[in-house]
This record gives sequence, C-alpha cells and structure tokens, in this order.
Amino acid sequence: MEKQDQNPKSVALIIGVTGISGLSLAEALKNPTTPGSPWKVYGAARRPPPGWFPTALVQESEEVNIFKNSTMLKNVLSVLVSSNSGRSRLRHVALLTGTKHYMGPIFDPSLAGQLMPYEVPFKEDSSRLPFPNFYYELEDVSASYSPAITYSVHRSSVIIGASPRSLY
Repeated sequence: MEKQDQNPKSVALIIGVTGISGLSLAEALKNPTTPGSPWKVYGAARRPPPGWFPTALVQESEEVNIFKNSTMLKNVLSVLVSSNSGRSRLRHVALLTGTKHYMGPIFDPSLAGQLMPYEVPFKEDSSRLPFPNFYYELEDVSASYSPAITYSVHRSSVIIGASPRSLY
C-alpha cells in the first residue's frame, strides 16, 4: 500500500484516468520531483481499468461521442463548481484533445468520404470544421463556467501509448 501524503500541496482530478494520457498523468504526479508536489490525485472514468487489450469499443457516431463526453464533463463541473456554496477550490480545467480538432471525426462511419483535408501546419486559431466534434463541445462546456474557472486546451498531435478501447 502506498503512503498518501496527508498535506498535499496540489490536488488533481483526472477525468479519463484509465486512458493513455490520464494514466500517464496520474503516474507522473506520483513522482516527488513533479512540479507542485506533493500531489493528491483523484481519478474518474466511465469504466474500470481494462484487462490487457480487450476489443476496441468505438461509438457508432460522433453525436454519441458528443453526448456521452459532454454529459460526463457537465456532471463533473456542475458538482465541483457549485460545491461549498459557490466557493469551489477548482481553479482550472485542462482539456487534452488532439488533431481531430483540425481533421474532424475521421473514424465516424456516417462521415466517410465527407471530411476535407486540412493543410498543415495546424494552427490553434484555426476556425472549427463544419462537422460534429466532441472536442468542440468539451471546450464550450468548459468556457460556460467562466469566470468561475479558467480552462486551457492542449492539442497533442501524437501520443505514444496503448489505447485498449479505441482505434488509436
């Protein structure tokens, strides 16, 4: 059993802790040399950690992804922001999205052949594509809580690791 620091300097809530990035972040925050240490880390996920590489679970459409992911984020933020009679200790939300922000929902079978190629390099101030994209909804949900919290979006182009429940 790991010893928990009784007086953490920083606290993190990782939504999607069983994914590539979430699990890696949780592991990194346990390191005593990580900036902001010691960290108290909480994790939440829709499913328990999987066995070794089960069959991929891909949603049937981007609209389903939008509904499920935005509902999860709204539920989390509504509780955290409204806790303690409006004096939540939540200060910042960091969203980790990716190149799908620029390329569209490339694995949505209902959009096969409709997606437009996008010229590289990708630029953060590029306009949104005219396709449904759950990344856009997550940004909008986070923005709706301003000024109570701040948020940032990190769009990694490549993440190396295993994702047992997706095509990535």
